Amino acid sequence: MSSAFDPHDPDIVAAAALWLARLRSDADDGSDGIGSFRSWLDADPRHRQTFDEMTARWEAAAAVDRTAFVSAEDGDHKSLRRRLLVPAGVLTAAAAIFVLLAGPLSRPDAPPPSFVHATPVGVQKDLRLADGSLLSLDADSAVTVSFTQDERRLRLDRGQARFEVAHDPHRRFVVHAGGLDVVALGTVFDVSSDTWRQSVTLLRGSVQVTGSRAGDRPVTLTQGQRVVDRGGSITIDRPDPDDIDAWRKGILLFDDDPLAEAIVRMNRYAQRPLRLRGKALNDRRISGAYHASDAEAFARTVSALLAVPVVFEGDSIIIG
Repeated sequence: MSSAFDPHDPDIVAAAALWLARLRSDADDGSDGIGSFRSWLDADPRHRQTFDEMTARWEAAAAVDRTAFVSAEDGDHKSLRRRLLVPAGVLTAAAAIFVLLAGPLSRPDAPPPSFVHATPVGVQKDLRLADGSLLSLDADSAVTVSFTQDERRLRLDRGQARFEVAHDPHRRFVVHAGGLDVVALGTVFDVSSDTWRQSVTLLRGSVQVTGSRAGDRPVTLTQGQRVVDRGGSITIDRPDPDDIDAWRKGILLFDDDPLAEAIVRMNRYAQRPLRLRGKALNDRRISGAYHASDAEAFARTVSALLAVPVVFEGDSIIIG
C-alpha cells in the first residue's frame, strides 16, 4: 500500500494543502464551503487519508500551535464554516504548506501519527478537531488524538473532557479512558479519568462502553445515564441533569467522596495546591458544591466539617 503523499499523485496533495490552508484562515467572505469540503473528502478514500496525514504533519510542525487544530478560547467559538474560506493569500499559504508537508512519509506500515491536546491548571478549553468534532477539556486535562482513514481514536490521559462527535459513518469514534473504551457515532458525552475512577456520562445520542476485564460485555447507555468504573467494579446510574454540566460552570460536586479524591479534583484548578498532612485523612468523606477556583474556601470548609486544622504554608494549603 503506497503512502497518501505519493509523488505520482500531486493533485490530491495540492488539493489537501488548499483545504488545510482554508481551514487555517480567519477571513470570512460569506461563502459556505462545508458541503464542498465534505464532498471532496468522501469522493475518494485517498482524499481523507491525505488530508488527515497532512493535518497531523501541520500540527507537528514547530511553527504551529500544537495544542489545537482550531481553538476556541474565552467563548470565541470559531466555527468550521469560517475555516473553509479562500481569502487573498490562502493560495500562497497552500503552496507553502505543500512545500513544507508534502515530503515522503514514514513507512506505510508505521503507526498513525498522534498528538496531544492539554490544558494547564485552572484553564478549560474548547477546540475543534480535524474531523469537525468538538472537544471540551477540563482544567489540567489531556487527550491524545490519532486519526486514520478507518478510525478516530482518542485517549483521555488525565482529567475530564466532553466530546461532541461529528457524524462520520465510515470511521468509528473511540475514546479510551483507563479501563473503559467508549464507541460513539454522532453523539455528545463526558469522560473523566483519575487513578481511582473512570466514568462516562451520555448527554445525547448513544454510546457503547466496554470495560477492560476479560469477559466484560459492552453496555449501551441511554441519554442521561452514567457508567462508573472503580478498579474494575462497574456501576450504572443516572445523575441529576444539573449536576452533569456543573464542571463546565466551574463548580465541583462531591457526594460522600474520599477527601483525597476531592483534593485531586480541586487541584486541577488551584493555583495554590491543596495538600493533606499524612494519610489519616485520605478516606474521610466530603460532600457539597464548591467553586473550583477557590481552594482556600474549600480548605476552610473541610477544616470546619472535619474538625481538622488548615495551614497556609508557602505555596501550598495544608489540611490536617
